[in-house]
Amino acid sequence: MFKDINFEFNERNLKWNSVEGISIILIFLSGIFPPGIILALQVFLMVFLFNKIRLPKGIFFIISVILLQGILSMLLGTDTVGDFLKQFIGILISLTYWFTITYNFSINKLLYLYKNASVFTSIVSIFQFLAGSFGFSSLSNMGWLIKSQINTTGGRSAAFFSEPSECALILFPMAFIALYSIIGKRKKVSKRFINLKETFIILLGYFCTMSSVGYIGIFICLLTILFDYRMNLKQILIVVIAFFMFSLLYNNVTFFQQRINDTYSILYNSNYLAQSNLSTQTLILNKDIAIKSFEMTKGLGGGLGSHEISYNKYIGDFDIEHVSLFLNKDDANSLFLRIISELGILGMFLIGFFLIKFRVANEKDNAIDVNRIIYLMIVSYIFIRMIRFGHYFNCGFFMFISLYYLNNRAYKIKIKEVFDE
Repeated sequence: MFKDINFEFNERNLKWNSVEGISIILIFLSGIFPPGIILALQVFLMVFLFNKIRLPKGIFFIISVILLQGILSMLLGTDTVGDFLKQFIGILISLTYWFTITYNFSINKLLYLYKNASVFTSIVSIFQFLAGSFGFSSLSNMGWLIKSQINTTGGRSAAFFSEPSECALILFPMAFIALYSIIGKRKKVSKRFINLKETFIILLGYFCTMSSVGYIGIFICLLTILFDYRMNLKQILIVVIAFFMFSLLYNNVTFFQQRINDTYSILYNSNYLAQSNLSTQTLILNKDIAIKSFEMTKGLGGGLGSHEISYNKYIGDFDIEHVSLFLNKDDANSLFLRIISELGILGMFLIGFFLIKFRVANEKDNAIDVNRIIYLMIVSYIFIRMIRFGHYFNCGFFMFISLYYLNNRAYKIKIKEVFDE
């Protein structure tokens, strides 16, 4: 099974009514349906896969450690039974579901289906952007279906998701593959997975979101691809491209420039917070609450689901006059901040351990080229989630966690075969 992770696949065999197809559709419906409905559907599907359910021992150990930390947090009064169980049971269901899917079905199909769904989403994103740019406000968003899109201004795309940044996140893995197919070290391999037309559509749809965190994601992609090379002229070229793109965006995209300037100003003058944009206010306030939670629990963290409790408890300790309150207080606006707040030192250790333990090294052997590309894609995806997205259950987070683990298994099998020869 693990040897099957490559980019050679007949797309005519893809079926959206397959288990893999339904699983991918559920990811792309996360902006329309709440997490509870998606989790319920995953439980329903697992009933038919009962004899195939899988959860690796290493992942089960991590879950057990989080459970013990949560029990301690509840005993100390920093978390409640309801808040903890809602998150813990959801994480357990999602991890079990996605490890079952990736263990028993073709990982190739998952990636190809994800790519095809991303292409379709990108086309919708481009359409919305053009509609908004030409003044067709009724076509520029799906406010009639997704209420939060009513606040999405014309010329920005959210496709089927609650906001443009979420749309950028869902497209990010394929945007990475698209960029890699242009400038990556193993681009000949990635071109067997994504063609030039798909590359153009996905990158254009990604940029049409006009998301600041989406633009930051492009820099993450460029830096990741840069470090994949040995020291040579291509590294210098990628750095030049990155600085050129940053300068172009900073000087021509007003809201991007505003958010950079606001964040910079707040670092040197905390009184500037009230004058900054809403996104910066939200990030800074959640940062302050997360640090406060970390300090008050002596680095233990408040327990799964406790960030909102900490927010309500400590928000009065800060000078917040004229600042918009209670935005993203449930997910801390950033996975990194949420882990600091809820899981403390232990959470950061578990994340670091997972990323290092199951990485794919930069080997010279061609047998692991695909595994290396998938590894770089998922590392970049996790990194952008650390910066901005604190929700555990949206945009395929646990699918990519399971793929990261199994991709490492496939890599180790291939390396063993090379050494045996």
